[in-house]
Amino acid sequence: MYEYILDHSSAGLRLAKCRQGRVEAFDFEGDSFPLQLRHGIYLGRVVDVLKAGHMAFVDIGLDQAGILPLKEKKLPPVARGETILCQITREHDQGDDKGVHLSRNVTLSLGPVMYTPFTIGCNASKRMQDPELAIAFKEHVQEGEGVILRQWADRFDLEALLHSLEKLRQQWQAVEATQEQKPPTCLMKAPSLLDRLVNQIEPGDSIICNHNPTAQAIETLLVESYGGGPEVALEKGSLFHDDILDQWESLTQTHIAVPEGGEIIIEETAALVSIDINNSGAHATGHDLNRRALKEIFWQIQLRNLAGIIVVDLAGNIKHPKQLIQSARSLADSDTHVHGITDLGLLEISRRKSGPSLTKILQ
Repeated sequence: MYEYILDHSSAGLRLAKCRQGRVEAFDFEGDSFPLQLRHGIYLGRVVDVLKAGHMAFVDIGLDQAGILPLKEKKLPPVARGETILCQITREHDQGDDKGVHLSRNVTLSLGPVMYTPFTIGCNASKRMQDPELAIAFKEHVQEGEGVILRQWADRFDLEALLHSLEKLRQQWQAVEATQEQKPPTCLMKAPSLLDRLVNQIEPGDSIICNHNPTAQAIETLLVESYGGGPEVALEKGSLFHDDILDQWESLTQTHIAVPEGGEIIIEETAALVSIDINNSGAHATGHDLNRRALKEIFWQIQLRNLAGIIVVDLAGNIKHPKQLIQSARSLADSDTHVHGITDLGLLEISRRKSGPSLTKILQ
């Protein structure tokens, strides 16, 4: 179970997602931080089509045109001048001359329920441990709707899932009702920090906040989304202290100490993320240092939202490559793929990209 620590200050809201006393993810919102656009829904106009590049450029009202795949599953190609409904799937990097990435396969999500208006049918993850719950849920899905139950849906009861489904229906109906507007225009803003918090909350999780209006807003969202949820505990003063504050401040550091000795050095470039394992006086063999460093590396990848091509320069001679690869794969999350170790001792990793890393955002 997770503990969500929501700290309100003059800089804005900061959220730490913790398990067993360790932060696994940060989120933030406020005037001191860039506005997040991912999952926002827009009515845009196609301004150019590059058939050779299999992409189209769409004006959605931002400084730069968004990038849209020319062909998407079960959808016809777009043409210049066409008005389309689209959703931001990936934000642009700071200082990048490319726009956001778009998709016409709009998806709304709330907790374990996903609403897919352009992919009809109800599907449930095969990893759900309670197939009877999925069967009962499907009976409430209307003809012509597209719904997906994620693998952790059986952590909720049927009533909560149906509550979420109804809210997603209302959100989609609100989008449909505004499609007659003139493009470019935003039909549904990207989820706020509180929306993103409620979207990942599970039964048994806990929430701590130091701002009463924010706590009340969370409780209202939980009732609207699931029919209820955990009570929000109120505490006074800053909640980002001790280890949490150290981890927050470490997001912009390139040199990270490895427990029991050694360090990793993280450098982001335009092409890839380079991570070097440095002995730095540690009394350990190359294999032991690499094994310990990998735990820190995969934690930092998730904490900083590092993505794209990631190359790890392992320490010393690689005597047990299969063991290291197996260890790396056991540490990787579902968005991360461990490819293997090259002859030069480089561990190759790739991770799905959704936008700039937290390091780039906070710099």
